[in-house]
Amino acid sequence: MRKLIDIQMKFGEVDISKIEFDPRSRDEIPKLLMGLQEIYCNRKVRDKVFAVLRDLIPEGIDQNNGRKGDGPLENSGFRHPTAMLQLGL
Repeated sequence: MRKLIDIQMKFGEVDISKIEFDPRSRDEIPKLLMGLQEIYCNRKVRDKVFAVLRDLIPEGIDQNNGRKGDGPLENSGFRHPTAMLQLGL
């Protein structure tokens, strides 16, 4: 089964909750990243978002085995809720 979040950090990684963004930035990217950070750090919100994303997965797709296909996204985790959220943004 795929992990939604890998809780084991690797050397050189920074904890997502520790990243600070400039709230005065006029660019849209920091605002988007702050939203993703909130989803990641807030368990209740994250569970609700992933529940909605799981409902979007078509029936007949085995989430434990991935999806067979011949396109560039085959076995890439495209059906993984986190990837679906990131690609949707």
